[in-house]
Amino acid sequence: MNNKLLSYLEKARNNFMTENHFTTLSDREFSTALGLNPSAINQWRKRNVLPNDLTMIKIAILAGVPVEIALLELNAWRSKDLAQVVYKNILKKLTGAVTTAIMLFILLAPLGNKAFAQEKNTAHYVNTQYILSLF
Repeated sequence: MNNKLLSYLEKARNNFMTENHFTTLSDREFSTALGLNPSAINQWRKRNVLPNDLTMIKIAILAGVPVEIALLELNAWRSKDLAQVVYKNILKKLTGAVTTAIMLFILLAPLGNKAFAQEKNTAHYVNTQYILSLF
């Protein structure tokens, strides 16, 4: 299995377990919770199979990873030759921009209103719940 995908799955599993007050969660149980075939995650681990786009979106949301980056990475993993190089270059540019935005937010956050940050977090939570409900 792709190490990055494994990392996303572990973050998603841990966040799901925390949100739902589970102490353990098998691959079969987590696959079922994601609305997948119970053996899906095991197949990703054992064979060089990747999730589809909608599943990757669910995993990214649960893992707290930007969906755009997760989908670009998924397509880079699927691609061959020049297309893979192009996807990786896009990812470098995008992650550089995201890192810059995060640094600016960290620097400017103390100057902002705390209510704004709470409102933004609530909007993110509601948006995440809405997106997950679509699946």
